[in-house]
Amino acid sequence: MEEKHAKEILDNRETVQKIDIADMLSSILALPEHLVEGMESGSKVNIPYFRPENIVACGMGGSAIAGEIVGAWLSERLSIPFVTNRNYHIPSFVSKNTLVFALSYSGNTYETINMVKEAFDKGAKVIGISSGGKLRDIVEQRSGYFIEIPSGLQPRAALGYLVAAMGSTMKSLKIYDPDVEIMSTSASLKELRERLTPSEEYENNEAKKIAAELVDTVPVIYSHGSFVSAANRWHTQINENSKMLAFYGSLTEMDHNEIVGWNDSAEGFSVIFLRGNEDSTVSKVIDFTEKVIEKKGGKVVEVRAEGERSLERMFSLIYKGDFVSYYLAILRGMNPTPVDIITKLKEEVRRIR
Repeated sequence: MEEKHAKEILDNRETVQKIDIADMLSSILALPEHLVEGMESGSKVNIPYFRPENIVACGMGGSAIAGEIVGAWLSERLSIPFVTNRNYHIPSFVSKNTLVFALSYSGNTYETINMVKEAFDKGAKVIGISSGGKLRDIVEQRSGYFIEIPSGLQPRAALGYLVAAMGSTMKSLKIYDPDVEIMSTSASLKELRERLTPSEEYENNEAKKIAAELVDTVPVIYSHGSFVSAANRWHTQINENSKMLAFYGSLTEMDHNEIVGWNDSAEGFSVIFLRGNEDSTVSKVIDFTEKVIEKKGGKVVEVRAEGERSLERMFSLIYKGDFVSYYLAILRGMNPTPVDIITKLKEEVRRIR
């Protein structure tokens, strides 16, 4: 889309409000506060000290991404495996020595409820995090631990609550004290918010400019290391908020297979590289991969992480993606909030059961 046309749409507050009739913007703007509130909610739950042999985060969709982010965030601090499980069943290795996070914003996600029941049957230590629902009932009935987060949001808008609530339990379990890092991340996101909010005009708004680049393309998001979870968040936010096909992957893996496909033709695609704190070797690999895609007609967009701490850098990328997906929805004339096909699918699953 031409920049002039994109600017006319995105800088017009009346147009934005008419499209965003359910006010997804308010949820995006509140992410820095959600992190602090999630940390406070998690710290209120008294979880006795327990040293697990492994950790499994069980969930689907936006809730599961929270587990993926926490696992990536703490990967350099944990000496035990951390697995995010998106399935109907828990892994066979789960035992009485496993810590299980059950993540379901609604508390009624069928797959998560089934995994929780299996975890309890195996004697695992279970911490449920939701706004209520069946998950709360099961966890409390079976003597697990429950962290309640506020209701009334779209599940994907509860990311800050879920990540910080999970992080706060690490302090109780003497695995890691995340308080300083969560607070610093919240503060840095508030500063970033001022640069990405709709009131910041197109010329100075990175997210608006990126959205204009992506709107007529199929976006593919790549990153490396702990930032792959941020790439996943970008892709799902574009799917749900923007109502667009989008894909993501690990940079280091794609250079062993997908890069051959890009060598054929990249026309109609935009490829977003989430970058930051890579060593010289990874940096050179990214540079080479970008050149391959550009030569084959693909748009290449770089997005840089910001911040001093690991969680700050991850969430700076996530927050930029949230705003980009929002502006893509506006440019496409799509209300970012409803996800009707997912609602229909869940109704069909309930009918079959």
